[in-house]
Amino acid sequence: MSSDSHSETIRRRRFLKLGVAVSTPLLAGCAGGADDSGTETATDTESSGDEGGGGTTSGGTTTMQQATEVTIGYIPSMAHAPLQKPSYAGGFEEAGIEPTYQAVAGSSRLFSFLAAGDLDVAGAAVGAAAHNSLNRDLPVEVVAPLHSYPPDPEAAGPDPLLVSAASGITEISELKGETIGVNTQGSAIQWANHAALQTAGLSIEDVNQRTMPFPDMIPAMQNGSIVGGVIPEPLATVASQRIEVNRLAGNILPGALLTATSYNTDWAESNPEAADAFMTEYLRGARAIQGRWTAEENLQMIADYMDVPTDLIESAGKPYIDPNLEIDRESLADIESFLMDRGQLDYDAPLEYEQKVNDSYRQHALETLGEV
Repeated sequence: MSSDSHSETIRRRRFLKLGVAVSTPLLAGCAGGADDSGTETATDTESSGDEGGGGTTSGGTTTMQQATEVTIGYIPSMAHAPLQKPSYAGGFEEAGIEPTYQAVAGSSRLFSFLAAGDLDVAGAAVGAAAHNSLNRDLPVEVVAPLHSYPPDPEAAGPDPLLVSAASGITEISELKGETIGVNTQGSAIQWANHAALQTAGLSIEDVNQRTMPFPDMIPAMQNGSIVGGVIPEPLATVASQRIEVNRLAGNILPGALLTATSYNTDWAESNPEAADAFMTEYLRGARAIQGRWTAEENLQMIADYMDVPTDLIESAGKPYIDPNLEIDRESLADIESFLMDRGQLDYDAPLEYEQKVNDSYRQHALETLGEV
């Protein structure tokens, strides 16, 4: 997409309200990569793409005779870049997809809106809200990963465990009996906190938990009401700029899935060509981002939809998305077990992988673009 057409896309914005709309302060939403909270925000929704003609693009994407409108729910975070990339790069337009982006703060709300048909596609955490929705046979299905911890154990990681230096804590084992912040009970981030504690022989039950939105964790660390917690990027970098912090763990769960992209099944079954085309462009977008997070066009894209400086994105730890959209099955089972053990699920027998994930759209995209 040329810079002129990109600017035109950014200018064509409209508000689309789901429930009660409220204003969102700078960075209030950027920490929601793995949020399961129930807060919704007003949205700057952008729509791009004109009616597509029939035919096949040079990249192998079959376009539809008429553009299909797709409403995409997302959280303004780095992790959601793969959902944004096809619009910025022009892939959706070429494929005959006209996207409208709806920002929502909280994965539980995203799944509620997705199940109700207010959203066609959503990027959300694989916490309690996701698992309970899948168990209830609601019209939702996970179709691809959105972001994970990097498979390289030495990578910085997008969701580190930080504590204030003023707490005097320098080792995870010293967190026993201390108070940490969690975004909500039953979230993927709560699971990540638990996993970090396990490396020192502790569990989430060995600490006190104070529930609060991610942005509130920085002032809470400053005033001593919490010592720290797992904080998603780029808010973790903001924390390190505002106060002195100790990073106790970076890449807590190498390769583990934290958020996923899901379809409303009624929409997907009614628009099979659009569902396939969406996934093909999503895969293409993921490949254009992974390993190239600091490319100028990607930095600018993320800065645009998050409304933050590019240097903040450049210095933050980066999420990971598999270039073939493989989902780490072990971590998906692990988080379900964590939630079930703590009574946060409304069922007591693990779901089969096929009950959670519809792999057919990913397979179609791989047939179109090939595996790497």
